[in-house]
Amino acid sequence: HANFLECGPGLGRFDAIVMNPPFSHGQDIQHVRHAYDFLHPGGRLVAITSPGFQFRSDNRHTEFREWFHSLAECRVEELPEGTFKDSGTMVRALLLTIVK
Repeated sequence: HANFLECGPGLGRFDAIVMNPPFSHGQDIQHVRHAYDFLHPGGRLVAITSPGFQFRSDNRHTEFREWFHSLAECRVEELPEGTFKDSGTMVRALLLTIVK
C-alpha cells in the first residue's frame, strides 16, 4: 500500500497498465503521466480520465494535452453518458489508450 505518485523505478516496468485514477484536482492526468514512465517500449496504458485536459487552460492541463498529442500512438474515446450511474455519479469520462 503506497501513494502511486511516490513510487519510483523500483516498482518495475510493465507491458500493460489499466487504471481508473481519482479525477479531483487533476490527479487523473498526474497518474497517467507517471504510469507512462513504468511502461516497457511497446507497452499499453489504458486509463479512465476526466475530459478536463481537453479544455482546461491551466498549465498542468495544457502541458498534459500537449504531451498526450505529441505521442506517436494515442487514442481518446468519450465514454457514454451515465457510464458510472450505478456507482452513484453522472461524471463524464474518457478512455485513453497510449502505446509507448
